[in-house]
This record gives sequence, C-alpha cells and structure tokens, in this order.
Amino acid sequence: MEELFDLKKFCFKKAVLFLFFFLIVGAGPALAALGASVTVSPGQPTDIYPGETTQLEITLSNYNELAAITAVAFSNNLPGTLPNGLKINGAPTYTCTDPSDGSVVAGSGVLTAVNGTQAISLAGGVIPARANNTDGTCSIKIPVTGGSSTGNAATYTYTIANGAVTGNDGSPVANLGAVSQSVNIRAVSIPTISKTFGTNTL
Repeated sequence: MEELFDLKKFCFKKAVLFLFFFLIVGAGPALAALGASVTVSPGQPTDIYPGETTQLEITLSNYNELAAITAVAFSNNLPGTLPNGLKINGAPTYTCTDPSDGSVVAGSGVLTAVNGTQAISLAGGVIPARANNTDGTCSIKIPVTGGSSTGNAATYTYTIANGAVTGNDGSPVANLGAVSQSVNIRAVSIPTISKTFGTNTL
C-alpha cells in the first residue's frame, strides 16, 4: 500500500513538471508558420569590386493556410565596419504575393533601409496566408555595395538569426533556423602617388 502511494506521488510530480514545462516553454513563439531566406537576387553577382553594386533579396513566407501573419518585424545590420563591409546602395523594394489570387502588392508596415547605411528593419509587416499549395510571401530587395580600405579581397556574410523575424498568426510565430548570404569583394590595387625631382639644364 505504501509503495502504491509513493507511485502516485511520483506520477503526480511528473505531471506537474510536464504542465510547468508546457506552460513556460510553450508560451514562447511557435516556429512553424513563418519562414525566412536571404539570397542574391537572380542575375546579380556574388563577387563585386569595391564600389560596384549587387542586390540582396530577403524572402519571408507564411505556410499557414488559415491566417495571414501580421505584425511581422525584424531588425539587423549588414556585416562589416565601414568603410569596410557592406552598405545599402540605392532604394529598396518591398512587395508581397497573395497566392489566393496571384496578386502582387506593395508590402505593409514600415521598411527602413537608408542609402549609405547598414541598418535594415521592418515593422508591422503582413505576410498573406498560404493558398493553392503555395506559401504567401513577401520579398525585400536591397541594393548593396562593398568596400575595402586595403584593397584586399574580403567576404562579408549577411545573416538573419534563428527567431529574429517575428509575427503573429493568432499566436506568436518566428523563423526557424539562421539563414545567410555572402558577398565577395574582389581585390584591387590601391593607387599610389610618387614624386621625383630632376635637374634642369640651362
């Protein structure tokens, strides 16, 4: 009888621990519906000389068929410390595609990506729901350039960290897994100036 009573106490403690774990861990953002990726846009180079431009493309996707993802947000910086590293080199574009009818519209919310700076952020975005076996998507295209104060070749990698993109589809959601894209800066010879003095003969 005493052994049976101890077994019940053991099972009760296990149940309480499980409930505690579920309430605490389960209260965080779900990692199922929101996807994120970053690439160099098709036709754009991954290798550039200092001052040349390529284009990063951030794609945010929603594979929830029941709801759009609202309040989509993220904030991070391009890699490197200027004048070395990547910086924004032109106006970004931000569009979203609704797979229910194939329409492409301007993205919702506030996208910040100021020319000549490194900060990229989105607040208040909306990713359409999945439909017709196709994810709803939003695409952010950002022209970037790179620099090298020494003229040496360098590689700079832009990363969106695990859980960095957040939103809500009825409950909090976030991207699962880090994604990244590298841009290679090619080596160049730094110009030098030399001065010589000659003897004039009169």
